Amino acid sequence: MVVVAVGIYVLCNNRKVVDFLISTEAEMGKVSWPTRQEVVYNSLVVIITVIILAVYLGLVDFGLAAFKNKIPWDDFWTRIFQGGA
Repeated sequence: MVVVAVGIYVLCNNRKVVDFLISTEAEMGKVSWPTRQEVVYNSLVVIITVIILAVYLGLVDFGLAAFKNKIPWDDFWTRIFQGGA
């Protein structure tokens, strides 16, 4: 705890750090923050997109797994290179 307090004291007395914090505060005042409605809408768009992609990838994975299980993999390469049936 003492180390943190000393660290904060040293940083607050460092001119470069203080200037940086002052300029950061000034820049934060210039930021055009989105409204609550915009944040909610954009969050819903992201959540719905993630759900749609998750369902799509799940279906593709399920389909590929089903396809993989239909192929007799035990002698797959032997059949391909020897031309056997």
